[in-house]
Amino acid sequence: MQKASKQLLAISTVLGLGLVISTIPASATISSNPKPDNTAKTQATVTLKQSEQEGAIKIEQAPNYEFNNLEISAFTKEYGATGVKNNLVVSNPGFESGYHVTAKISAFTKADAARKGEAEAAKLTGADLFLTNGTVSAVEAGNPSAMPLTTNNIHLTGTDNLMLNATAGTALGRHQLAHDKSAVRLRIPGGNKVGAYNATIVWTLNNTPA
Repeated sequence: MQKASKQLLAISTVLGLGLVISTIPASATISSNPKPDNTAKTQATVTLKQSEQEGAIKIEQAPNYEFNNLEISAFTKEYGATGVKNNLVVSNPGFESGYHVTAKISAFTKADAARKGEAEAAKLTGADLFLTNGTVSAVEAGNPSAMPLTTNNIHLTGTDNLMLNATAGTALGRHQLAHDKSAVRLRIPGGNKVGAYNATIVWTLNNTPA
């Protein structure tokens, strides 16, 4: 009996030691210190105001359309432009009012009509200028503003024709309307005379959406 009691006591002691040993790692984890925060937070601020030099929305440039060395016909004929110089470019230095741009064209008249004393006979009667499939884009890459809108089929007449339209809060920065020369068409009816003709296009910017 004494031997059995000693054995039982020995087992109990070993189990007790095992319990103590197993609790040491857990105690060490709980008491460990967190790493110090080595970061700092600051701010960068910016205030924007209207430029004294760029004090308004404006047309930077407008296109010229060229139809050179066309062969006249007895029939009504449509010609593509032989050249387009410049795009329509509008600059908006942060105004959120919106805008729209219109264009109107005069009659085509002979360049030397005044010198010759010609009047109605000097006009290119019935000529119509059409602009199709224009593309609008920001001039500078990375411009986050929504772009102004255009229409795919524009018939330039003697009254104001809408070219670009920017709703309020859009079209900030510089945007352009471009037409490839194949998208600029001149329709001339038969019955006109050989000669060199000019027409004037007037571009107008309004500080409100259309």
